[in-house]
Amino acid sequence: MSPEELVEEVAAAFKEAANPVLADQMYARLEGRFTYYGLLRPARDRAVASILERVPERPHNFWLLNLLELCWMRREREMQYFANDFLTTHVHLLEEPFPDVARRVVMVKPWWDTVDPFAVRILGPWIRRTGRHDVTDRWVRTSQRWMVRSALLHQLSFGQATDEKRLFDYCLQHGRSEDHMVRKAVAWSLVTYRTSNPQAVERFLRRNPNAFTPDINVDLAKDLADSHSVAKPR
Repeated sequence: MSPEELVEEVAAAFKEAANPVLADQMYARLEGRFTYYGLLRPARDRAVASILERVPERPHNFWLLNLLELCWMRREREMQYFANDFLTTHVHLLEEPFPDVARRVVMVKPWWDTVDPFAVRILGPWIRRTGRHDVTDRWVRTSQRWMVRSALLHQLSFGQATDEKRLFDYCLQHGRSEDHMVRKAVAWSLVTYRTSNPQAVERFLRRNPNAFTPDINVDLAKDLADSHSVAKPR
């Protein structure tokens, strides 16, 4: 099965399973930015289960990159969700020129619902496997909010394996950003790393008391208060 055939069959299956009521709700949730079939993850998985049985067991790199771009060309948002889900299970097969395709994916029809899972589940694991830190080092210095957000979030699932110096450097670069989406990514990345290494994050924050905007500090303080509340004996 070619990527083109897969995309056509997935689109047909999604169309057959479409839920117009849920489609309207999803459209409203994303403030009218995208068009939907009205399918959440379980419904999408059921719709494509038999189709995926005919996909190559180890699709080659360009097959995967082609699939990614074809899905991003589709109008309905679930096609981009499908691409993210599929690539997540095949990220270990991705090779060059993945960064070029990834950049286009992040720049085309971007919003948090596709950018964040792509950054955390695909871009991040690919960089960890290949050591291509130069990709996010470049992205974090751009003026493009979604590339910056992707760079900030790509280590979100790394836990103790987080490149701490790089994470803190990225956060310092954008700690006073004028972009709400970027500031939220700064807070989220620090809050997440604090679950793995709270001492390191607290030292970092003490050393840089004026590095972040008030809303980032509020998010960090709220998370700390919540974690202490959970830990408090009752």
